[in-house]
Amino acid sequence: MQLLPDHDDSGHQHRYDRPPTEDITLEEFETCAIDRLYVLSEIESCYARNRPFEELRKITKLQCDKHVPLDHNSAITKDRDSQRKKDITGHFVLRLAFCRSYACSSQP
Repeated sequence: MQLLPDHDDSGHQHRYDRPPTEDITLEEFETCAIDRLYVLSEIESCYARNRPFEELRKITKLQCDKHVPLDHNSAITKDRDSQRKKDITGHFVLRLAFCRSYACSSQP
């Protein structure tokens, strides 16, 4: 899978502009979605319990590091492409699962 850089020259983030097109296994499909859902459910739980922003940020970082790690582009010892593939796939799987209309699902 060839990935685009995270930002263009104007600083616009375009990670979710296009859905993944390569084949993945059903297990990968489920894992990407479930791991991303863990992170989102923790965020929702923090909001429901009215946690302060700093606590929300700390919990979100811990959950992301555990379930959907995204190392910086300069991290040469990590498999950044597979991390980004998992992130992008999880994003689009949940978009398919939770968007109720085409207009909603077509927004990046």
